[in-house]
Amino acid sequence: MVRHKACIVHRDVKPANVLIRQDGSVKLADFGIARFEGDPTLTEAGALIGTPAFMAPEQIRGLESSPATDLWGLGITLLYAVEERPAFGGPTPTAAMAAVLTDPPHSPERATAPLGPLLVSLLAQRP
Repeated sequence: MVRHKACIVHRDVKPANVLIRQDGSVKLADFGIARFEGDPTLTEAGALIGTPAFMAPEQIRGLESSPATDLWGLGITLLYAVEERPAFGGPTPTAAMAAVLTDPPHSPERATAPLGPLLVSLLAQRP
């Protein structure tokens, strides 16, 4: 992601923020909650920022976001695009966040190599 070269962490990578242009290029939109990596002044410590079903485990735990947070969002977004269903869900946002922390994402059934292994790697539990 080009924005990581500038040390910007988006923190809300999800399908609604991915725009596909007429020429086929892909753009990431809505940098409303983005921040510079390592800048603690933009968010209160422990605050939950993001969209529950697409939040990385570290976001749910209230830890600092990093480029790895956006890579998780990319993985969850790609899995959603390929499988046409969320990787984690629940009847409430709290249930979706609990599922992210306790359940593995469903295996990519439609994703063929090399996308399948890439998705598994992007969605590995970290930090």
